Amino acid sequence: MQKESPTAAISIPALGVYVVQSDHGAKIVDLSPKGAAASVGLALGDIIDSVNGSPVKGPTELTSALSTISPGSKVLLGYAIRGMWHSEATVTLANP
Repeated sequence: MQKESPTAAISIPALGVYVVQSDHGAKIVDLSPKGAAASVGLALGDIIDSVNGSPVKGPTELTSALSTISPGSKVLLGYAIRGMWHSEATVTLANP
C-alpha cells in the first residue's frame, strides 16, 4: 500500500483502502493496488461520499454502510475524483 497520511486513518479491508475524514466524505489516503477500489479506478485523494446511493459523511458511516453487505456483493460507490468532479463505480467487496 502507498501511504500518504496514516494519522487517524481507518482501514476498510473490503475495499483495500485507508480513509480519513474530509469535508465531504471519506478521503482515500492509502490504497492497495490490488484492492477492490483500485480495480475500478479509485485513487489516492478520491473522496467516497455514498454507498448504493446513500450518503456517507466520513469513515465511520462508510464502515457502517459496508458492514451490512456481504463480501462478494457488488456496491455502487459515489466518489469525488481528487475533490474536483463526481463519478460512480460498481465495486465487488473483498473478504476482509
